[in-house]
Amino acid sequence: MDTFPFTLAVGATQPIKRVGSFIRCYSLTGGTSPQLRVKTDRGDQVLLRGGQGATLGRGFSELSVTNEEGVGTLTAILLVGEGHFDDDRITGAVTLEGTGGAHVQAKKTVTTASGALLAASSTRRYLLVQNQDAAGNVYLATDGGAATADAECIKLAPGDVWEPAVPPTSAVAAIGDIASNANVQVVEA
Repeated sequence: MDTFPFTLAVGATQPIKRVGSFIRCYSLTGGTSPQLRVKTDRGDQVLLRGGQGATLGRGFSELSVTNEEGVGTLTAILLVGEGHFDDDRITGAVTLEGTGGAHVQAKKTVTTASGALLAASSTRRYLLVQNQDAAGNVYLATDGGAATADAECIKLAPGDVWEPAVPPTSAVAAIGDIASNANVQVVEA
């Protein structure tokens, strides 16, 4: 594999004498949407952007590389030789939202009457509820309605933790099966 660095003005062509079947545009800068037209002496042609490559079906002994971008001078590095198709060009931007943030931790008391454990929050990104009591069960309703001590709700036995993959944004209500359970830990972000 050989490396060919060059600069091309708009409409200019760069000849490359090299036997091979593989072309890779290792880097390409300049212009607004830079791409090169590469033609072989066998009649094959391909458009390449930075990071793209192509394995042609038949070998060649000479290439003709043209700047058809039409806006500005391009600076390129081509790799030419034997190989395979390759495309590792990455474009665009990635924005991660909802990462990090402060966790708010609070100890709550749950009784035998349904009550609000957490208010509704459209910005809630994380939630963990742990029943740290040694004897009492806690039941959670995550749909904004009242909690009931039955199979309609999420049951947390002593020591259980509930950490949903997608936290509810609605209010969370809780009820217990002992008069007063002051050992319910809540963490949210």
